[in-house]
Amino acid sequence: MSAEQIAMAGFVAVRLDAITVHAGRRPLRDVGRLAESIAEFGLLHPITLTEDHLLIAGFHRLQAAKMLGWAAIAALVLSADEVRARLIEIAENLHRTDLSELERVQLLLEEKVYYEAAHRATKHGGAAAKHGGLGGKLGKVAGSATLPPMPASARFTTAKSAESGVAERTIRESLQIAMRLGPDLAARLAGLPISDQTGELLALARLPEAMRVRVADMLIAGGAEDVFQASSRIRRRDHAASFAAWPSPDLPTGDGPWGVLLADPPWLYAQRGHASMRAEKHYPTLPTAEIMALPVPSICAKQAVLYLWATSPLLADAMAVMAAWGFEYRTCGVWVKDRAAQGTWFRQQHELLLVGTTGEPHTPAPGDIISSVIHAPRQGHSEKPACVHQMIERLYPNAQRCELFARTTRAGWSSWGNEVP
Repeated sequence: MSAEQIAMAGFVAVRLDAITVHAGRRPLRDVGRLAESIAEFGLLHPITLTEDHLLIAGFHRLQAAKMLGWAAIAALVLSADEVRARLIEIAENLHRTDLSELERVQLLLEEKVYYEAAHRATKHGGAAAKHGGLGGKLGKVAGSATLPPMPASARFTTAKSAESGVAERTIRESLQIAMRLGPDLAARLAGLPISDQTGELLALARLPEAMRVRVADMLIAGGAEDVFQASSRIRRRDHAASFAAWPSPDLPTGDGPWGVLLADPPWLYAQRGHASMRAEKHYPTLPTAEIMALPVPSICAKQAVLYLWATSPLLADAMAVMAAWGFEYRTCGVWVKDRAAQGTWFRQQHELLLVGTTGEPHTPAPGDIISSVIHAPRQGHSEKPACVHQMIERLYPNAQRCELFARTTRAGWSSWGNEVP
């Protein structure tokens, strides 16, 4: 723009050496193409400054002007304090198309901080702060023009949703990502595929802090393709380590050999390509081969009964485990739940309780056996109905009983598992 065009447009020409750029800006990206465009078509969008010539917006345009050897540049000058100036700068940067999702959520969190600084009395629902911010005019343009007022709001997420048209829940999730990852972890993840994947970033942010760091380390090292794969591998390694010395000192070997076993293995669904892998979010799982390799035969009585929980997608795996442990399949019961879960072919609403024997143990007395269909409500994830323990106790009152992969202890039972207190 010529000096006359600048004046007619309501802008001012400011010498480049009079402009101050505050520290802590995002790293400068290649401005060569921008400089070429400005040289050919001119500066289409002036930079934005405060009245004391502190740069608010237009860092790359400013650098391009310096590259071109300009002495001055067209600028929009606002009467804005530090807080409002930073809000304007963030608002402009959030509209950039070259931002990664990780950069965007970090800017959004910074915007929230400055917004609340400008609305100290309204952070938790009070009246708008008297000095304005997003709730009032952002400042006057040099001359007589003014910027339009932004809608006032008691909460940042509400105001941002009204301004952007993005659901408030989505904004809260973006803030959750930025707050939980923090600047250090975000810097380490910059440039990786995950830095531009909202779902993956949210999944990482929702992990416990210690696991979050371990998963990030694995992703950075290239040891996994996504958050789920990384967390699954870490949990499997942790869980497998707890079985390395099996039987361990924690296993009550002194109470064996056992005549009745109840087992609820932590089946790994991913090994069969099943879409449902929710178990990984609740506890470490094991591949079927590792479950089969457990030395269960060494702790069983010569005449023993095994009650083995199985799900229909992994029924073949359960049968293989039963055979590897030295038991011959006899029959099964069905636990029918009060509501269905997810599934691939059917929405699963039942689990199987397989029964196998080794040797020739006594069968239950006819008057003691119950229906093969057990109706009981779902409880916590993978939690089994207590009536099964009660049934086994009634059928085998004098037997040595052991529960494998138990989560808690129970009177009259030996319990083994990595969650047993």
